[in-house]
Amino acid sequence: HTHLDKWDEKTIITAEYEQTWRDGNGRGYSAADADVRAMQGGRQITDYAVLDLNGKRVAGIGTYHMEYDKSDEIPYRWLRQALDFGNKTKPGKFTGKLPAPAKKN
Repeated sequence: HTHLDKWDEKTIITAEYEQTWRDGNGRGYSAADADVRAMQGGRQITDYAVLDLNGKRVAGIGTYHMEYDKSDEIPYRWLRQALDFGNKTKPGKFTGKLPAPAKKN
């Protein structure tokens, strides 16, 4: 079953925003990460952004009905928070190699 090889690196987890976009918290959702649990809003998608399966970060996060998040006072507030937290605050381990940064002239 080669399609299942490295399944964790191919996994994208999404959150449904149609009912929870105002505060970005899924009803009854409890974040696994302690820092995320302490956040006022956006806990569900931010928790997904720092989720490590088998010791490696998932391939990505997404939202269903993200257009609802756009109408908040800060466009895409919860999705931006999650991406920033997962990429900068608590970056994960990836097995693939990222491209080298471009050299500055």
